[in-house]
Amino acid sequence: MENNKISQSYAELNEYLLEHIPHDSEDEVTIESLICSCAEFESTEQAKYSAVIPDLINHGKSISFKFSNIKFNLCTALDIILLTPTEIPSQKLNMVQFIIKLFRFVCGESMESLDENMTIVIKAIYMSSYDGHGATMDKIKLCCKDFELIEENIQEAIEKLEEIKCIRLENGEYILLETVLLNIRD
Repeated sequence: MENNKISQSYAELNEYLLEHIPHDSEDEVTIESLICSCAEFESTEQAKYSAVIPDLINHGKSISFKFSNIKFNLCTALDIILLTPTEIPSQKLNMVQFIIKLFRFVCGESMESLDENMTIVIKAIYMSSYDGHGATMDKIKLCCKDFELIEENIQEAIEKLEEIKCIRLENGEYILLETVLLNIRD
């Protein structure tokens, strides 16, 4: 039964990638084979590999990187492309271009921008969670007071952070679902 789940996951992954990545001159069967060869599912549950880092260009904002439970092995992909015998060199070039598009797409899909209010709230949750517990709404409000963030903006930021799975409400406390890296200037 587990093999059926995995093959279904690969079929869904292929369908999704072929729908979102341009591949005019590439053969879809070859692309699907390449994706299946270089993609690996870590588990059936979503992995907790994500981080919130300061946006170095836009001061006061942050970026959240989401690393899903799918890993792509670039070395395997390039080995398959470059070592497969073909008489037409342009086919290899097209496949290398597809792999580059794949990695650009995956990196773009795994990044969320956090606005200034979201950044302040996530920082407040981080700072209020030092004792091993999550942050209650009262603790968050207290931390956000220094930034003159009103309750309405705090609630809106919390909803956005929950939506993109940066935080979760558990037993009345907000729990971080990501690693938070603070900018020492903040």
